[in-house]
Amino acid sequence: MNNIKAVFQSTVFFVLLICSDVYAVEFHSHDLIKQSVNNFLELNIAKNEYQQYEINVGSIDSRLRLTKCDSPLNIDRPMGQRQFGRVTVSVKCKGSQPWSLYVPATIKIYGKVLTTNRSLPAGSMITMDDVTLVKKDISHLTQGYFKKAEEVTGSFVKRPLVSGSVLTPSNIRPPNIAERGERVIILAKGEGVVVRMQGQVMKDAVAGDRVRVRNLLSNQIVEGRIYKKGVVEVAM
Repeated sequence: MNNIKAVFQSTVFFVLLICSDVYAVEFHSHDLIKQSVNNFLELNIAKNEYQQYEINVGSIDSRLRLTKCDSPLNIDRPMGQRQFGRVTVSVKCKGSQPWSLYVPATIKIYGKVLTTNRSLPAGSMITMDDVTLVKKDISHLTQGYFKKAEEVTGSFVKRPLVSGSVLTPSNIRPPNIAERGERVIILAKGEGVVVRMQGQVMKDAVAGDRVRVRNLLSNQIVEGRIYKKGVVEVAM
Protein backbone atom coordinates (compact mmCIF):
# COMPACT_ATOMS: atom_id res chain seq x y z
CA MET A 1 0.00 0.00 0.00
CA ASN A 2 2.83 2.34 0.89
CA ASN A 3 4.51 1.52 -2.43
CA ILE A 4 1.34 2.41 -4.38
CA LYS A 5 1.05 5.66 -2.46
CA ALA A 6 4.67 6.51 -3.21
CA VAL A 7 4.22 5.82 -6.93
CA PHE A 8 1.07 7.96 -7.00
CA GLN A 9 2.83 10.85 -5.29
CA SER A 10 5.76 10.62 -7.71
CA THR A 11 3.40 10.64 -10.70
CA VAL A 12 1.53 13.68 -9.39
CA PHE A 13 4.81 15.46 -8.76
CA PHE A 14 6.01 14.67 -12.32
CA VAL A 15 2.76 15.93 -13.89
CA LEU A 16 2.91 19.12 -11.84
CA LEU A 17 6.49 19.60 -12.90
CA ILE A 18 5.55 19.29 -16.58
CA CYS A 19 2.63 21.67 -16.14
CA SER A 20 4.82 24.22 -14.42
CA ASP A 21 7.26 24.03 -17.35
CA VAL A 22 4.42 24.58 -19.85
CA TYR A 23 3.06 27.58 -18.01
CA ALA A 24 6.62 28.94 -17.64
CA VAL A 25 6.90 29.36 -21.45
CA GLU A 26 6.83 33.04 -22.42
CA PHE A 27 5.26 34.17 -25.66
CA HIS A 28 6.36 37.11 -27.77
CA SER A 29 3.95 40.02 -27.55
CA HIS A 30 2.11 40.70 -30.80
CA ASP A 31 2.09 44.40 -29.94
CA LEU A 32 5.87 44.39 -29.64
CA ILE A 33 6.19 42.67 -33.03
CA LYS A 34 3.91 45.27 -34.63
CA GLN A 35 5.86 48.09 -32.99
CA SER A 36 9.12 46.64 -34.35
CA VAL A 37 7.61 46.48 -37.83
CA ASN A 38 6.39 50.08 -37.52
CA ASN A 39 9.87 51.26 -36.42
CA PHE A 40 11.49 49.41 -39.33
CA LEU A 41 9.15 51.02 -41.88
CA GLU A 42 9.58 54.48 -40.33
CA LEU A 43 13.35 54.16 -40.63
CA ASN A 44 13.03 53.27 -44.32
CA ILE A 45 10.74 56.23 -44.96
CA ALA A 46 13.13 58.58 -43.14
CA LYS A 47 15.90 57.54 -45.54
CA ASN A 48 13.74 58.80 -48.42
CA GLU A 49 13.14 62.13 -46.63
CA TYR A 50 9.35 62.04 -46.87
CA GLN A 51 7.97 64.42 -44.26
CA GLN A 52 4.30 63.44 -44.25
CA TYR A 53 3.39 59.78 -44.05
CA GLU A 54 1.06 57.35 -42.34
CA ILE A 55 1.84 53.74 -41.39
CA ASN A 56 -0.82 51.20 -40.47
CA VAL A 57 0.55 47.81 -39.40
CA GLY A 58 -1.97 45.00 -39.93
CA SER A 59 -3.17 42.59 -37.25
CA ILE A 60 -1.50 39.29 -36.31
CA ASP A 61 -3.70 36.22 -35.82
CA SER A 62 -4.52 36.16 -32.09
CA ARG A 63 -4.32 32.34 -32.11
CA LEU A 64 -0.66 32.48 -33.08
CA ARG A 65 1.61 31.71 -30.10
CA LEU A 66 5.23 32.60 -30.76
CA THR A 67 7.89 31.75 -28.18
CA LYS A 68 9.54 34.86 -26.80
CA CYS A 69 12.62 35.43 -28.94
CA ASP A 70 15.90 35.49 -27.04
CA SER A 71 17.66 37.45 -29.80
CA PRO A 72 16.81 40.68 -31.69
CA LEU A 73 14.11 40.20 -34.32
CA ASN A 74 15.26 40.12 -37.92
CA ILE A 75 12.95 42.38 -39.97
CA ASP A 76 13.10 42.86 -43.73
CA ARG A 77 10.97 43.37 -46.83
CA PRO A 78 10.78 40.83 -49.68
CA MET A 79 12.53 41.83 -52.90
CA GLY A 80 10.51 43.37 -55.72
CA GLN A 81 7.83 44.94 -53.54
CA ARG A 82 6.31 48.34 -54.09
CA GLN A 83 7.93 50.94 -51.87
CA PHE A 84 4.61 52.29 -50.61
CA GLY A 85 0.95 51.32 -50.51
CA ARG A 86 0.16 47.78 -49.35
CA VAL A 87 3.33 45.97 -48.33
CA THR A 88 4.40 42.82 -46.49
CA VAL A 89 7.15 42.68 -43.89
CA SER A 90 9.11 39.55 -42.97
CA VAL A 91 9.72 39.04 -39.22
CA LYS A 92 12.10 36.26 -38.11
CA CYS A 93 13.38 35.06 -34.77
CA LYS A 94 16.81 33.42 -35.14
CA GLY A 95 17.16 32.58 -31.46
CA SER A 96 17.20 29.21 -29.69
CA GLN A 97 13.55 28.57 -30.71
CA PRO A 98 13.32 30.13 -34.18
CA TRP A 99 10.09 31.18 -35.89
CA SER A 100 9.00 33.44 -38.74
CA LEU A 101 5.90 35.21 -40.01
CA TYR A 102 4.80 37.88 -42.47
CA VAL A 103 3.03 41.01 -41.27
CA PRO A 104 0.94 43.16 -43.65
CA ALA A 105 1.12 46.96 -43.52
CA THR A 106 -0.12 49.99 -45.44
CA ILE A 107 2.10 53.01 -46.06
CA LYS A 108 0.60 56.29 -47.21
CA ILE A 109 2.89 59.08 -48.38
CA TYR A 110 1.53 62.60 -48.75
CA GLY A 111 2.85 65.28 -51.06
CA LYS A 112 1.69 68.22 -53.16
CA VAL A 113 0.93 67.33 -56.78
CA LEU A 114 -0.58 69.15 -59.73
CA THR A 115 -4.32 68.70 -60.25
CA THR A 116 -6.82 70.35 -62.57
CA ASN A 117 -8.85 73.18 -61.03
CA ARG A 118 -11.58 72.86 -63.66
CA SER A 119 -12.87 70.23 -66.09
CA LEU A 120 -10.74 69.90 -69.24
CA PRO A 121 -12.04 68.35 -72.48
CA ALA A 122 -9.89 65.94 -74.48
CA GLY A 123 -7.41 67.71 -76.75
CA SER A 124 -7.36 70.97 -74.82
CA MET A 125 -4.02 72.63 -74.13
CA ILE A 126 -3.07 73.07 -70.47
CA THR A 127 -2.27 76.56 -69.23
CA MET A 128 -0.95 77.84 -65.91
CA ASP A 129 -4.52 78.81 -64.94
CA ASP A 130 -5.78 75.23 -65.37
CA VAL A 131 -3.71 73.64 -62.59
CA THR A 132 -3.10 73.93 -58.87
CA LEU A 133 -1.04 72.13 -56.20
CA VAL A 134 -3.03 69.90 -53.83
CA LYS A 135 -1.84 67.56 -51.07
CA LYS A 136 -2.58 63.94 -52.05
CA ASP A 137 -1.71 60.40 -51.03
CA ILE A 138 0.97 59.72 -53.65
CA SER A 139 1.61 56.11 -52.64
CA HIS A 140 -0.94 54.87 -55.21
CA LEU A 141 0.12 57.22 -58.03
CA THR A 142 2.16 54.49 -59.71
CA GLN A 143 1.99 56.17 -63.13
CA GLY A 144 3.78 59.25 -61.85
CA TYR A 145 2.75 62.85 -61.18
CA PHE A 146 3.94 66.42 -61.59
CA LYS A 147 4.95 69.01 -59.01
CA LYS A 148 5.60 72.11 -61.15
CA ALA A 149 3.19 73.87 -63.49
CA GLU A 150 6.06 74.41 -65.94
CA GLU A 151 6.22 70.64 -66.46
CA VAL A 152 2.72 70.48 -67.97
CA THR A 153 2.09 73.95 -69.43
CA GLY A 154 1.58 73.65 -73.19
CA SER A 155 0.81 69.92 -72.99
CA PHE A 156 -2.45 68.47 -74.26
CA VAL A 157 -5.11 66.44 -72.44
CA LYS A 158 -5.49 62.93 -73.88
CA ARG A 159 -8.96 62.27 -72.46
CA PRO A 160 -11.56 64.35 -70.59
CA LEU A 161 -10.51 65.26 -67.04
CA VAL A 162 -12.86 66.38 -64.31
CA SER A 163 -11.94 69.12 -61.86
CA GLY A 164 -9.50 67.82 -59.23
CA SER A 165 -7.92 65.14 -61.45
CA VAL A 166 -4.25 64.41 -60.76
CA LEU A 167 -2.15 65.10 -63.85
CA THR A 168 0.03 62.12 -64.79
CA PRO A 169 2.22 61.22 -67.79
CA SER A 170 -0.54 58.82 -68.89
CA ASN A 171 -3.36 61.39 -69.19
CA ILE A 172 -1.48 64.20 -70.95
CA ARG A 173 0.87 64.38 -73.92
CA PRO A 174 3.70 66.91 -74.31
CA PRO A 175 3.46 69.67 -76.91
CA ASN A 176 4.65 69.00 -80.46
CA ILE A 177 8.13 70.21 -81.29
CA ALA A 178 7.57 69.50 -85.00
CA GLU A 179 4.51 69.80 -87.22
CA ARG A 180 3.87 67.78 -90.37
CA GLY A 181 5.49 69.52 -93.34
CA GLU A 182 7.79 71.61 -91.16
CA ARG A 183 11.35 72.08 -92.34
CA VAL A 184 14.12 70.71 -90.14
CA ILE A 185 17.83 69.97 -90.17
CA ILE A 186 18.68 66.29 -90.78
CA LEU A 187 21.74 65.60 -88.64
CA ALA A 188 23.49 62.43 -89.82
CA LYS A 189 26.19 61.17 -87.46
CA GLY A 190 28.85 58.54 -88.04
CA GLU A 191 32.32 57.78 -86.72
CA GLY A 192 34.00 61.18 -86.72
CA VAL A 193 31.61 62.43 -89.40
CA VAL A 194 28.65 64.82 -89.11
CA VAL A 195 26.53 65.76 -92.12
CA ARG A 196 23.74 68.37 -92.12
CA MET A 197 20.96 68.43 -94.69
CA GLN A 198 17.64 70.21 -95.18
CA GLY A 199 14.60 68.01 -94.58
CA GLN A 200 10.85 68.00 -94.10
CA VAL A 201 9.08 65.97 -91.37
CA MET A 202 6.25 63.69 -92.49
CA LYS A 203 4.14 63.86 -89.28
CA ASP A 204 3.64 65.76 -86.04
CA ALA A 205 6.15 64.77 -83.35
CA VAL A 206 6.98 65.30 -79.70
CA ALA A 207 10.47 65.17 -78.18
CA GLY A 208 11.92 61.66 -78.40
CA ASP A 209 9.66 60.47 -81.24
CA ARG A 210 10.94 58.50 -84.22
CA VAL A 211 9.93 60.36 -87.39
CA ARG A 212 10.22 59.97 -91.12
CA VAL A 213 11.91 62.88 -92.87
CA ARG A 214 12.18 63.73 -96.58
CA ASN A 215 15.64 64.83 -97.71
CA LEU A 216 14.86 67.95 -99.76
CA LEU A 217 18.03 67.55 -101.84
CA SER A 218 17.68 63.88 -102.84
CA ASN A 219 13.92 63.51 -102.19
CA GLN A 220 14.81 60.32 -100.27
CA ILE A 221 12.88 59.49 -97.08
CA VAL A 222 14.92 58.55 -93.99
CA GLU A 223 13.97 57.81 -90.41
CA GLY A 224 15.46 59.42 -87.33
CA ARG A 225 14.68 60.67 -83.85
CA ILE A 226 13.79 64.23 -82.90
CA TYR A 227 15.14 65.42 -79.55
CA LYS A 228 14.90 69.19 -79.95
CA LYS A 229 12.94 71.56 -82.15
CA GLY A 230 14.19 71.81 -85.74
CA VAL A 231 16.68 68.91 -85.62
CA VAL A 232 16.22 65.22 -86.51
CA GLU A 233 19.14 62.89 -85.78
CA VAL A 234 19.82 60.05 -88.22
CA ALA A 235 22.41 57.27 -87.91
CA MET A 236 24.79 56.91 -90.86
